[in-house]
Amino acid sequence: MQVTANSLTGRWGQQALKTAEWLMKREAVHVLASDAHGLDSRPPILSNARKVAAEMLGDAVASALVRENPAAIVAGHALPGA
Repeated sequence: MQVTANSLTGRWGQQALKTAEWLMKREAVHVLASDAHGLDSRPPILSNARKVAAEMLGDAVASALVRENPAAIVAGHALPGA
């Protein structure tokens, strides 16, 4: 499952934040995505969401959500640890 980074940082409101946190705590999220639509309104920045993910679940999980898992998907491989 993919969660938009802005949901995890609260930009899309409390309901989206609570839902993202609920999914994260249940290890249901495989990828944090930027939802980038341009440099002004929705820039491709994952750093804030990665920080939140690291605080919630640790640095290794946060790294997997923004690096290892997306790389595996693009390469057509199984997700690490799956």
